[in-house]
Amino acid sequence: MKIIMAAPGIVLAGLIGAQPALAAGAGTTAAEFLRFGVGQPAIMSDASGACQRGATALYWNPAGLADSQCMDAYAAHYGLPGTVSYDFAGLVLPIRRGVFEGGLGLSLQMLSQGDLMRVDNTGTRTGDFSAGDFAAGAAWGGMFGPFRGGLGFKFIRQNIDDSAGSAVALDAGVQRDMGKWSVGAAVTNLGSSLKVGSTAFKLPATLRAGATYEVVKRLTLASDMSVSNGQGTRLHGGALFKLAGPISIGAGYTTGQGEDGPSGLAAGMRLSWNNFIFDASYRPFGEIGNAMQIGVGARFGCPKAAPPAPPAPPAASVLPVPVDSDGDGVRDSLDKCPGTSAGTIVDAAGCPLDSDADGVPDYLDKCPGTPAAVAVDTVGCPSAPVAAVVPEALNPACPWEQADKSCQLDIEFDYDKAELKGDFAEQLKKIAVYMSANPGARLDLRGYTDDHGEDEYNINLSKDRAEAVQKYLVQAGALDAGRLLVKGMGKSQPIASNETEEGRKKNRRVTAVLAGEPEPAAQPVAAPPAEQPVVAPPAVEPAPPAAEPKTAVEPKPAAELKVTNIKIAQSISGGYPQGTADKFDPNVGRLYCWTAVKVSPAPGTIKHVWYNPERRKALTVKLPVQPVEENASWRTWSTTKVYPGKWKVEVTDENGNVLDTITFMVGEP
Repeated sequence: MKIIMAAPGIVLAGLIGAQPALAAGAGTTAAEFLRFGVGQPAIMSDASGACQRGATALYWNPAGLADSQCMDAYAAHYGLPGTVSYDFAGLVLPIRRGVFEGGLGLSLQMLSQGDLMRVDNTGTRTGDFSAGDFAAGAAWGGMFGPFRGGLGFKFIRQNIDDSAGSAVALDAGVQRDMGKWSVGAAVTNLGSSLKVGSTAFKLPATLRAGATYEVVKRLTLASDMSVSNGQGTRLHGGALFKLAGPISIGAGYTTGQGEDGPSGLAAGMRLSWNNFIFDASYRPFGEIGNAMQIGVGARFGCPKAAPPAPPAPPAASVLPVPVDSDGDGVRDSLDKCPGTSAGTIVDAAGCPLDSDADGVPDYLDKCPGTPAAVAVDTVGCPSAPVAAVVPEALNPACPWEQADKSCQLDIEFDYDKAELKGDFAEQLKKIAVYMSANPGARLDLRGYTDDHGEDEYNINLSKDRAEAVQKYLVQAGALDAGRLLVKGMGKSQPIASNETEEGRKKNRRVTAVLAGEPEPAAQPVAAPPAEQPVVAPPAVEPAPPAAEPKTAVEPKPAAELKVTNIKIAQSISGGYPQGTADKFDPNVGRLYCWTAVKVSPAPGTIKHVWYNPERRKALTVKLPVQPVEENASWRTWSTTKVYPGKWKVEVTDENGNVLDTITFMVGEP
């Protein structure tokens, strides 16, 4: 009589159920190779399986095929002790229209055990035999309102020596996204018994439910519970953390009751760049030993969405024509200086401009740009000679060094932030006063970071910090932003060691470099002779004398602008975007910036300035805005192609003054 002895390969095959003829006992399941687990969940000890998307959803939950936009392929290989190996391959094809819009997938799973030794009951070798299993499947997923649903079928075959058995199994599942949460549930391998010889064995039918939560952009937590034939109830918990660049690391733990199978602590890593991924995980299989999974995936054939047709502009409300008695462009209800002479340039309140705030309107001021606190005569000129302004006298809080004319600002920045902190207000106020008094001076504002993070990301972050200082100085001193140049220096030129938190804190800074030559804001002008007093112009519309040119200071626009709302949206399939999104996909659709603006009293213009590191230069879009009813805002928008990385959109007026800003991330940070 011949028997098959427990050589190492046979023991392993019996433990994983590849040869049910040797795994005698009531309730034993067949086709245990369907429990191995592939893709990202294998890194997290099977956590997040219920919420999987793309090609690996063919293994875990067919609902993950529902919103496929690209062709998605994934292959995995397990190396097990002895000559045993397990392989998985899956391919998903998007269906973009019709009744079955969604995703169609095909999968193949194989277990190979190589050649095994056959011996008789005396221990004498009588030859070799082989054993192996495979499962071929097809699945479909589609959208059902806010839910993703899917259905799949498998054909399973198990071979050992000259015995074989076959079975058919069903997979079904559902998923839904809710903000930072994703939830899912699936039943897999539900089907007929697999009969080998005269013995029938149950399939490893499994019911799984779980959820994932994006704590921050770099950290995702997951938890699943599974109930299956032969293994009872198991709990799976794990986390995936994205490091700098394309590297993510993960770990998880499986616990519960039932027969032997994947359990304990698992760990691994994922590399992702563009549309390619590489997975590596290490996990225990109880008495079988430890197994190493290697997986690779790719997405290709992603559609390029056509830009949507521009929406019709909102109908402007019909308003009564406002009364402007003095013709200065400011209606009477808002005019604080009625009766202004014709041709006089006025501010938004209808009063003559006084750019240097010396008490003499610009149209009478023969000495524009007089420094603050300087006494002037009736024509706006200093009543005594004015000394040239020097940096050391006016700005002791930031002593400009003659060597490089630079100083470090008293500003602190939190890690990965661009908000101004610290006791900086007094110093920046004095710099604003200095710049106002020296119209020939310019500043280079240079932002820096510590050495954490990628170079490209740090360049953009350091520029954001410099722009925050620029915005503060513009608002504090009514300065022209063109005199305040910003530069992102990244992690270059550290002033302290990056090995300590204190040193990194010092390196997160902004410096101000004096780039122009200081000059007096106004030269002394002799007072007119007493016998020729200056007479104020009559109230009846006199034209300003041709010999007295206007000041070079540009008047403020007549329109007053206020941004009441700004948001970013994304069109996925070519239609109009519906609301905002929590995440933006770098591979499909277009980005939209929607802005609501209040403008009074006259029409005006705003600009959307789009910044992204993938673009060679910023994209600027001019948008006209109109006054509407008192409690409403004019709504307008601009759009651009999708690029990955950190984005910023500035809403400015026609002169470049920043009204509002929004930042967001496309793809993974």
